[in-house]
Amino acid sequence: MQEEAALDAERHSAALQWGFRLFLMVQVIPFVVLFTVRYELDGYYVAPTVNQWLGGASALLMLISIWYAVSSLSAIRQDDLIAMQHRMKSAIGVGLLYMALIIYEWSQRSIPVGTRYGENFYTTLGVSAFYTVAGLFVLVAIAVRSGRAHFNRHNYWDAQAATWYWVFQGLTAVVAYIYFYWI
Repeated sequence: MQEEAALDAERHSAALQWGFRLFLMVQVIPFVVLFTVRYELDGYYVAPTVNQWLGGASALLMLISIWYAVSSLSAIRQDDLIAMQHRMKSAIGVGLLYMALIIYEWSQRSIPVGTRYGENFYTTLGVSAFYTVAGLFVLVAIAVRSGRAHFNRHNYWDAQAATWYWVFQGLTAVVAYIYFYWI
């Protein structure tokens, strides 16, 4: 009887993981559409007023935040709940810094909004910011819930899903940086 329950739990977990991977694949579609539209309208044009240092700092912050999130997952796999919580909070803090830089860049309006490049730039970064805010909410929920959910190396699907989402969001933000600041 216990073997059947364990097998059912394993199948349920596998189904959740597959479904979440499918969800992440579907979330790529808006970014593919936005990047495609950018090239159809602008080609390889990069606005001369774009602040590449600010964009680079934003991308670097997102990469650091991804590293903290992934290391929090490896900590929970080693049954180190305290390290997981601290690293998850660090990922959140760095993610908030990333959002602050995005908001600062928007407030500067160094790229004219009425141009094709400006429209694509602000739309794509707006979508990325939306996904980032959603990811931050999920990371905060996991950080708060981690004390009550008793995450351990056998029970950490919630933290794993949040980390996968954050890595997805972070990588799309880095790709957006490359597309809009360099190519």
